[in-house]
Amino acid sequence: MEGLAAHAAVIAGLPLATLNEFLKSFRRIASKDVLAAIGMSERTAQRAFARDLEPGGQSATTVDSSVSNRILQLNKIRQLATTVLGGQDAAEEWLLQPAMALDQSRPIDLLKSTEGINMATDLLTRMEYGVYS
Repeated sequence: MEGLAAHAAVIAGLPLATLNEFLKSFRRIASKDVLAAIGMSERTAQRAFARDLEPGGQSATTVDSSVSNRILQLNKIRQLATTVLGGQDAAEEWLLQPAMALDQSRPIDLLKSTEGINMATDLLTRMEYGVYS
């Protein structure tokens, strides 16, 4: 999803089912770490999923626009890392490992801000082109 379609999806809020599928798509990163990266607590996610399953209850069918935006950003970073590093497992391992170029911060921990997302993207781009300084 890109461009105006991505913008519209973020503004409307991604469906809760999309969040669930997104969490399940990670093979090496625990859901709690993904949730932290997208700015949602485990408890909030548990309540939303439980409420969505209740018959006749208040259905929490979407996540807010801030979380929706972070889901798209994390997915873009994971896709770029998968391309640069040659596979999803390597990309997820990279997201979890402290990086010298990021002052020993884990890339996944930087994805909570636009600046952190830019730093992770820049590092991946430099890695892709063999520029490490």
